[in-house]
Amino acid sequence: MKKKVFKPIPLECVYESMLKRIKGRGASSAYPFFLKEIDKITYGIPKKRLTVIGARPSEGKTTLGLQVAMMNACNEKHVVWITREEDKEQLMERMCCNLFSINNQELKKGKVEELISKNPNELFRYMDFILVDDYGFTFQEVEKIIDSFDEYPDLIFVDYIQLIQHEKRYNRRDVVEDFMRKCKWTVNSKDTTII
Repeated sequence: MKKKVFKPIPLECVYESMLKRIKGRGASSAYPFFLKEIDKITYGIPKKRLTVIGARPSEGKTTLGLQVAMMNACNEKHVVWITREEDKEQLMERMCCNLFSINNQELKKGKVEELISKNPNELFRYMDFILVDDYGFTFQEVEKIIDSFDEYPDLIFVDYIQLIQHEKRYNRRDVVEDFMRKCKWTVNSKDTTII
């Protein structure tokens, strides 16, 4: 393995690099939340960063994340959703209710006529959105998913990190901390964003 050599970078070079980054920004975020007030405060999801959506159980973290993921996928972003909580069909049901304003109580009763009449395949054909429910149980698997594409996905959502596994650690806190640390390293080394 080649040894890395430390090379100090003068402040004026960092300043020039910062200016170049700022000039590359547009009037709106590359990855917005699509919630006006949140985007106004945050300028959307930062590129090449690890972003955590945190709240107490059943307060809408998955719903918010899924909404953000869908809207970005509808706006030509390559999105991967790795779920540890629900399966692909459950997520697709939630997506359809959201995208087509369908009452989920009707789908729960087995009534699909309204959904079929919306012809969702027309929209899905243009969305670059991958749902994964059978892989991504460990960080190594999440990394393999990221590396499996010709170009790294723009946004990778991991729902629900409390269920991530580790081959050597069993304490939940240690597992989550290790996972977050590795995700942070990944977004720094690869051109992707993890939420």
